[in-house]
Amino acid sequence: MNYTELIRAHALYESKYGNNFYRIALNVCQRGGIEEKTTAIASFLIYFNRVWYMHSDDGKNAFNNLEKHVSDIYEVIKMTSPIIEELKDISLINADLDDVFIENSIKTLYKKFSNVFGATGASKALHLLHPKLFVMWDDNIRRNYQIDVPDDDGYLRFLKVAKKEIVEFVKDCAKKNGLSFEDAERLIKEKTGFKAF
Repeated sequence: MNYTELIRAHALYESKYGNNFYRIALNVCQRGGIEEKTTAIASFLIYFNRVWYMHSDDGKNAFNNLEKHVSDIYEVIKMTSPIIEELKDISLINADLDDVFIENSIKTLYKKFSNVFGATGASKALHLLHPKLFVMWDDNIRRNYQIDVPDDDGYLRFLKVAKKEIVEFVKDCAKKNGLSFEDAERLIKEKTGFKAF
């Protein structure tokens, strides 16, 4: 998908479905403390990860004991905050995903969040906490990217492919608009409100 097609698809999606729940949860996670982040992520995922809560044994157990689940969310955010803080200046575009520290940090975070939310929920929660680095995925996306096992290695492979695609997308935007790479990033932010650069 090129720049023009993606901007059109984004506008169509937002006009059809809106995006307020995501934006509010994202803003709370960027500004709030651990309690606010816990509340935002729990409410966002109960809706946007409901397949896990409804159909997997782990998800059903989490939903049936929300007090424990919310405590688990709080603890995983609290425990991993130092790692996320260490990565705060790294975006997917500028990340060296072969760097041992970055690779191990991503894999560690993904494993810890998967234990609380399952594979899809882990990516969504991490995205809300650090949208510039973590990309959401689900079963359909994993199939499309031929990721058979949704574990930490699979997620890192997915991020590497997503990075290549995002870089190509920004280059396409820059070429079509006669812009530098950095100016193309800014234009994409303006057109979509997307803050992942």
